[in-house]
Amino acid sequence: MALIDRMMDKGCQPDQFTYGPILNRMCKSGNTALVLDLLRKMEHRKIKPHVVTYSLIIDGLCKDGSLEDAFTLFNEMEIKGIKGNVITYTSLIGGFCNAGKWDGGAQLLRDMITREITPNIFTFNALIDSFVKEGKLTEANELYKRGIDPNTITYSTLIYGLCNEKRLDEAKQMLDLMVSKGCDPNIVTFNILINGYCKAKLVDEGMRLFRKMSLRGLVADTVTYSIPELEVAEKIHTPTFTTCQNIPSLIKNLKFMHELRVDKKIHISTPFACQNIL
Repeated sequence: MALIDRMMDKGCQPDQFTYGPILNRMCKSGNTALVLDLLRKMEHRKIKPHVVTYSLIIDGLCKDGSLEDAFTLFNEMEIKGIKGNVITYTSLIGGFCNAGKWDGGAQLLRDMITREITPNIFTFNALIDSFVKEGKLTEANELYKRGIDPNTITYSTLIYGLCNEKRLDEAKQMLDLMVSKGCDPNIVTFNILINGYCKAKLVDEGMRLFRKMSLRGLVADTVTYSIPELEVAEKIHTPTFTTCQNIPSLIKNLKFMHELRVDKKIHISTPFACQNIL
């Protein structure tokens, strides 16, 4: 801001490209009040903001939770003849969805299509996430089937919805489908599935997914280990005993963790009587 004032003192008139990086930094730091103030100063100085400038500010306002201000600014730019683009709409749709106002988000999507603005994957992901959180999995699936090219976030969100409805077979099929389509699941995807199976008391299947995850080169995180039913610590640490009556289960778990080597900080204690099994 001070630099711009010095520019003007020396007769250099800043333009929207001068203000752009400053607005971007302010938005990212959450100083939305200052951003709006600077926008008004630009207008007062006869600097006409571009759609990119408005979209940047609208996105910042949505992320800051100032949805009403964002929508007011959107209407303002429209009145001034500046038409929103896919980024503008996607930011607003994300803001509406995050606020639980999925009806408003859906209406904005319809407006986009009416204006022949093609939604992108981020637009669809925002809506799909909102529908899933509202328990409207049917609507989420309808969006998914509209011919978009899903990414990891799309698939993970749908898998989350299926797990919430205890449709675990379909969730697993969705995982297989995303892999077959060349879309790599991440740690979030696997955590969702593992948690779903464990909540359904299908811990063995959860452990199989845990193993599969590691074999894909993914490292378990704190979310993975915080799944109560998984009881990872008990699976990793062999219980102390004097006999080997549980040898089959022991071999399975020791081999499993030996192959995984997920975290070198985790100590696998092997009873003396069985330490040569591997």
